[in-house]
Amino acid sequence: MNTIPSIFNQHKISYTVIGGTENPKQILMPVTCIVLSRSGRHYRTRVLENLLQKGFEKIISVNPENERKSVDSFARHFPTVKFLVALENVSQGELLNIAFSESETQYVLVVQEEMCLEKFSFDASMVSKFMNKNQFCIAPRLFSDSSTKLPVALFPSARKSVFDVEADSVFLDGQPTLYPADYAGFYNREKFILLGGIDYTISSEYWQKIDFFFRAWLWG
Repeated sequence: MNTIPSIFNQHKISYTVIGGTENPKQILMPVTCIVLSRSGRHYRTRVLENLLQKGFEKIISVNPENERKSVDSFARHFPTVKFLVALENVSQGELLNIAFSESETQYVLVVQEEMCLEKFSFDASMVSKFMNKNQFCIAPRLFSDSSTKLPVALFPSARKSVFDVEADSVFLDGQPTLYPADYAGFYNREKFILLGGIDYTISSEYWQKIDFFFRAWLWG
């Protein structure tokens, strides 16, 4: 019997949405950018200013419970950004389910906040190429501040009958990966929902991710 919840986002988490009532001055691509926060807010202004210049149709900033008090000031400063704030302690995967349900575009770019500083590269020409591929998720190459390649090619393996994931920094165009590092990737929103989203019945964030992307592989 399949124990995966059959209805997308059926786990009702308490959250609030602030801002996002104004439209961006310039929309260059029909994409929602979901920004996951996990490391505080000390450079969020730089991140949002950088992302707003890219021309996304909508930006959704996803914030954990402990950032409730700080979001109001950011929402006043960035009226086009929608701030999603959890009112309870939940995983990033569950917050991602909510963010996808709040998105309205067919394609969604998911990034961690610390990935979106000055060296962040994404534009409308890339979007058209990605859309033509019609993939569920396209994973990016990632680099450190010193331009060192990060290990983003992830492969399932077994050692002494124990499941494991091996990582490699060599990542070629079209190369499959088990899952995108830190959820960062260009997603087809409809396919994300059809897959059932992240399984909230799994308590471990690591196994939530493994379960979700194994489903994507097994279901083609």
